[in-house]
Amino acid sequence: MTPIDDNHYTAKPDEVITVSTHVNKLPFLCGFSDPPSGSKWENIVPDGQGEQRSFRMPAASSAPTLVTYVATYAESIAAGDPDPKQTYAIVISGSAGGTRTSHIVLGQGSLPLPISYFFTKAT
Repeated sequence: MTPIDDNHYTAKPDEVITVSTHVNKLPFLCGFSDPPSGSKWENIVPDGQGEQRSFRMPAASSAPTLVTYVATYAESIAAGDPDPKQTYAIVISGSAGGTRTSHIVLGQGSLPLPISYFFTKAT
């Protein structure tokens, strides 16, 4: 997998893409489109501060050439919190190599933030 920016990637056919999403303050309020367009989620493993999930890129000889999903990040910060923000760390990595880490910071009272991710099958 080759990151282009935080939301755009190229990946080899059949490559497994792993998405690890964790929050610095509970609750973990991140939702994912299900299934991602062009693939399906596999190996969804929740943990104390978030979760890890993966999908497989389409085979070389098959359509589609693009896998997309939307992740929606939300906050639930307690009134009077001295640090009124919630930070999500997103680590996207490919089984053939390549990793990108990004962060989403939401302030108290933020609306849920949907972000689209795009994975183009390398030729």
